[in-house]
Amino acid sequence: MMRAIWLSLLLFACRAEAPPLRIAAAADLERSLGRVVETFVATGAPPPTVSYGASGLFAQQLIDGAPFDVFLSASGAFVDRALAAGRCDPNTRRIYAVGQLALVTGSGIEAARTIDELSDPRFRKIALANPEHAPYGQAALAALQNAKIFDAVEGRLIRGDNVRQALTYVETGNAEVGLVAASLVVGQAGVAPVDPQLYPPLEQVLVVCAPPERAPLARPFADLVTGPEGQRILQEHGFRRSLEPSNELP
Repeated sequence: MMRAIWLSLLLFACRAEAPPLRIAAAADLERSLGRVVETFVATGAPPPTVSYGASGLFAQQLIDGAPFDVFLSASGAFVDRALAAGRCDPNTRRIYAVGQLALVTGSGIEAARTIDELSDPRFRKIALANPEHAPYGQAALAALQNAKIFDAVEGRLIRGDNVRQALTYVETGNAEVGLVAASLVVGQAGVAPVDPQLYPPLEQVLVVCAPPERAPLARPFADLVTGPEGQRILQEHGFRRSLEPSNELP
């Protein structure tokens, strides 16, 4: 309770002078971060501006001078790139979630239950995020390779700019199945987990990149994401907090 009061007072002091926070968020947060933002705004903070996309592209934009105050990446590697460029505060770097990879099959098609089934010709197009700048694309590629089916499906892969676009390919019928973030499809029909032993852990990392005068507003948002309420929301949407392997989705 005292922490909530402190947060409210701090935000009240900051909101009159500071414009809303600018947040760069990994595409897999599209369904969950909005509820965290609602909790943040309820404390008296002005509504942040949230941009969703590929973590690698956000890292490059930060390096090029983009004025993001908080960067929630789907990979620590991209946060470290921004840190190496001197664009963020290394003392604020922390893991906020562990992502899970899932299979999602389009409507009207027998759903894939395991990644091995992707070699079946009924899946003429298989969507994934671009591995060059999307951590979920890198995880999907690793899973296909470790399952020893990459050669069988390589010619059927289509790449989205980020994991949300990969899901859109499935939703619009441009792909029969996709390898996407569980957080975007948890609770939906036609969804199955991908064995987490097949891909490197998707440790998701945040960092505060705000200039000193905006840090008093940015740091409480980061604290909210990693605190009990933010963690509860993220876990309800398919994220894990620990690196313990799980073959189940919420």
